[in-house]
Amino acid sequence: MTAPTTKKSTTTTTATPTSTGQSEWALVMTKMTGQADVLQRWKTRLEYPKDEIKADWDDSYDITNLTYIGDTWTLVTAKNTDLHAQQWYTRLDVESLFEEVKKEYKASKMLVSVTYGAGLWALVSSKGTKYTHQYALYHKNGFPQSYMDQRIAEGYYLSDMAFGAGSWFTVFSKDSKTSNQMYHTSFSFPKDKIESYWDKGYRINLLKYLDDRWVLSMILNSDYGQQAWRTRYEFPKKEIDELWKDGYSITDMSYLPGSKNTALSTTSSNLLGTWVYEDYFAEEYIEFLSDGFVKMTIIDLYNDTTTVYGGSGFTDPNLGKVDIKFETNTKVFPYHLDIVVYQNRKELQRNKAIYKIDKDQLTVKAPESYTQKRAVNFNDEDSYSIDVYTKSN
Repeated sequence: MTAPTTKKSTTTTTATPTSTGQSEWALVMTKMTGQADVLQRWKTRLEYPKDEIKADWDDSYDITNLTYIGDTWTLVTAKNTDLHAQQWYTRLDVESLFEEVKKEYKASKMLVSVTYGAGLWALVSSKGTKYTHQYALYHKNGFPQSYMDQRIAEGYYLSDMAFGAGSWFTVFSKDSKTSNQMYHTSFSFPKDKIESYWDKGYRINLLKYLDDRWVLSMILNSDYGQQAWRTRYEFPKKEIDELWKDGYSITDMSYLPGSKNTALSTTSSNLLGTWVYEDYFAEEYIEFLSDGFVKMTIIDLYNDTTTVYGGSGFTDPNLGKVDIKFETNTKVFPYHLDIVVYQNRKELQRNKAIYKIDKDQLTVKAPESYTQKRAVNFNDEDSYSIDVYTKSN
């Protein structure tokens, strides 16, 4: 995403948003310094808003943010900016999308926005952005922390990010006004982190809820003035109008699905303890520990062998020394269970399952690979395995 390159004055909204039930919207708005004449609009649509984009382009409004949040396409456009010669693409797979990215870079355009929703990857490119250099890359092997650290060390900052169909898409940029960046991931809304870095002069340039976690990026940038964030259970139409009147611009929006406080945690987990699965050939024990580690012991009765997997400092034959931990979310149903592999405190893999407990019986439905998405319910006709365990005395 990119903020407008000249300051905004207020305009009215042009569409009515859809209802979100008990899910939560997150809004970030900023006073962009040295900008006087920019007008903004927003629209929400259930279908990809190609007609709305064309109508706004015809009206000299350019895209500053296109996001799929809450089963809804949310479009933000602005007038009187330096943006021009824009192009949008939608593709079914990330590889095809990246081919379009390479073409746009050859045409001297930069990426303004990238998102994933309703089975589509979507991006917007433009001339006239504030960026001087930019890199984009997609990743299929877990959260791309090492790549992100490398780009930040080279002086780039995270300007946009998306997740879909097991892939991460990152955009790193440089501009003349940004001198430093921090990024942070968490399973709860990062209120304290935002306020701490606001006090240090940093400003939010990205706040998204992706793959069951919040991703926050904050930068030191002389164009970013005062900021405000809001979280609401309904689309924040009123808050946008109020902040527009005070001279703020929309700089990011995101969406937390499900009910309030859907953060993953281990401290209140109903899984704690040992669960066992038995048949004629093997016994399988899975132990969820109060310190967040998970350990599995498999006793092969036929071959008289015992294999232990997981816990702290476990040596994986492919990954080396790792820690295996678990996280749960019991504010939604089916409950969420994530088995997470860490190495040197960096996340390598995350296997996302669902589970339910009926008295002393634990049922877990998990994908075969960490690149697969989480199952929706226990009735899906899919290839995910379902395992049933009994509480061990």
